[in-house]
Amino acid sequence: MIVTDEILNQLAIKYDLSFDQFKTVNFTKYFSKKKFIFYSSEEYYFEVNNNNESQDNFFPFFSDTTSINDLEVWIKSINLTKTKNRKIVKNLADGEEKRKNLKNKFSI
Repeated sequence: MIVTDEILNQLAIKYDLSFDQFKTVNFTKYFSKKKFIFYSSEEYYFEVNNNNESQDNFFPFFSDTTSINDLEVWIKSINLTKTKNRKIVKNLADGEEKRKNLKNKFSI
């Protein structure tokens, strides 16, 4: 599959991500050239060749569905990761009782 800005934009809208946070970076080391699409300050990557075709090298990978292509699996995995990160973080008032119990249990 050839990755274009239009496809990235459509998938970003579908999975509630910001298209502005996608960026393409070329790396050259001696005779090898690699091209990556990064999302969110180079935290997540997707490797493509010079023709913008998928190289099956990307992170994160959390979706085992075979009905969608690699790019959509990657973007869906980013969405799942972001959702999990939001669920982990609680506001201070909600976690106050748990923090007190932890301090009492371990004498912190």
